Amino acid sequence: MRRGRRRKAAGGGVDFCSLGLLRVDFAGSGLPVRKVKREYAGAFKRFGKQLRRGYRFKSDRLVSKGRLDAVDNHVTSEGVPLFHDYADNPGFPGRLSPEDVCRRAGAVAEAYGFERMNNIIVVGNGGSVNTTRAFYEALKWSYGRGKKVVIVDSMDPDKIAAVKGECIPEESIVVPISKSGNTQGVLDAYHQFREYPVAAVTNAGDGNRLYQAVKKVLDERGLGGRAGELVLPHPPIGGRFAGLTATGLFPMALWGLSVSGLRALEEGARVVYEGVGADVDVEFNPALRLAASLNYYDTRKGRDIIFSPMYSDRFAGFGTLFTQLLHESACKAGVGETILTASGPDCQHHTNQRLFGGKKDMVVVFFTVGGEETGGLEAGDGVPLEKALRFEYAGTCCDATEHGIPNFTVEVDRMDARAAGALLAFAQYAFGVYPSLLLDNNPFDQPQVERSKEIARDMRGGV
Repeated sequence: MRRGRRRKAAGGGVDFCSLGLLRVDFAGSGLPVRKVKREYAGAFKRFGKQLRRGYRFKSDRLVSKGRLDAVDNHVTSEGVPLFHDYADNPGFPGRLSPEDVCRRAGAVAEAYGFERMNNIIVVGNGGSVNTTRAFYEALKWSYGRGKKVVIVDSMDPDKIAAVKGECIPEESIVVPISKSGNTQGVLDAYHQFREYPVAAVTNAGDGNRLYQAVKKVLDERGLGGRAGELVLPHPPIGGRFAGLTATGLFPMALWGLSVSGLRALEEGARVVYEGVGADVDVEFNPALRLAASLNYYDTRKGRDIIFSPMYSDRFAGFGTLFTQLLHESACKAGVGETILTASGPDCQHHTNQRLFGGKKDMVVVFFTVGGEETGGLEAGDGVPLEKALRFEYAGTCCDATEHGIPNFTVEVDRMDARAAGALLAFAQYAFGVYPSLLLDNNPFDQPQVERSKEIARDMRGGV
C-alpha cells in the first residue's frame, strides 16, 4: 500500500506530507505530529469500531429510530467507506467505468442528434451538483472547448429565466441528478426545462418522481425505449461523497472530458485513497493529521472557525464542496467546526482584518497551486504573475505564523484532472470522514437537513 511521504528538517522548519500531486505543509501549525499521536491515540484506535456495520455513533443516539441512517449502509463489511471502495474497486456492483460513462454520453448525443451540445445544465442540490461544480471550475481553463456547465441548484425564478434565455434547447442538455428522485427543489427546477433534451442520474422506480418525470418526457419524444441508456443509476452513496460516480463524472463526460480525463480523475483519487485510509498512521496520513490538528484547536483551544483562503480561481468550486463535507458530515450533537472559504488574495482586503484583528477563534488552511505554468504573463515591474500571486499567499502565511495563528497549506502541483481527483479524495477524508469520527458523529447522515425538507413540504401542502 502506498504511503504518504513525510519530511521534517532537524531544525523544525520543514514539516510536510505529500501524496502524488498533493502536499500538506504543517510547518505553521504549531502542533508537532508526536503531540497529535499522543493526544489522539485512543480516538485513532476507535476508528475500527466506528467503521463497523451496526456501530452507534453519539450523534445516532440523538436521532429517533425512524430517522436513523446508520453507518451500516455506508461501509463495506471490511469497514471501508462505500465511496472509497467504489472508486478503488472496479468490481463494485453496478459500477460505471470511465469507458461506460463516456459511452453513455455518446448515446445522449446520438439519441438527440446534437450538432452542438454547448450547454450542460445540471439540476440538483448540494452533493448532487457540488462535485461537478468543483471539477468544472478546476478544469474549464485547461479542457474547455467552447462548452459550459451551468449549475441550477434552486428553483430561483430569476436564475432559471436567465439560464433559459442564454441556453437554447437546440444546443443544451439538462441533467437532473437526485439519489432519491423525490427532492422537491430538484423537481421544481427540472419542471422548468421539460422542453429541453434530458439525461438524468437517478434510480428507476415507480416511487421515484424524478425518474417518472424524465421517463414521461422521453416517451413524448419517442425515446422511452432508450431510458436505460439516458438515465444513469445513482449508486447507494450520499451525494457529497458520490463525486467519482456518475453523479460527478457523467456531466463532465457530456462537457467533453474524454475517457483518459475521467481515468485521470479516478487515478488521482486512487493515489490519495491509498495514503489516507484509516489503516495509515497519522504521521504519513495528511488528511488524518489535518483533521486531528483542526479538532485539537477547536476542542482544546476554542479555535472553531477554519478560514480557507484559496489562491487560485481553480479552487472556486471546491470551496463549496469543502463547506458541505464538513458541515453536513461533522456538525452534529452540538459540536463541529465552521469553515469559511474565500478567494485569495481578494480576501486579504477584508477577512484578513477579521483574522488578525478580530476574535482569536480562527485557524487557517491555505490552498495553493505550486506549478508555474501560466504562459509568461508579467506584472509591470517584471515579476511573473504566478510569483506575484505566490508572494501574496506567502505574506499572509508568514503574518499568521508571526501572530501565533495556527496555519496549514494544502498545495497541488498543478490543477489538472489528476490533481482534481486527488483533491476530492483528500477532502472527503480531511473534511468529511475524519472530523466526524473524531467527534464520534456519523459522517454519512444528515438528519437536520432532512427535517428542514419535511417542514418545507408541510408548508407547501398548506398553499
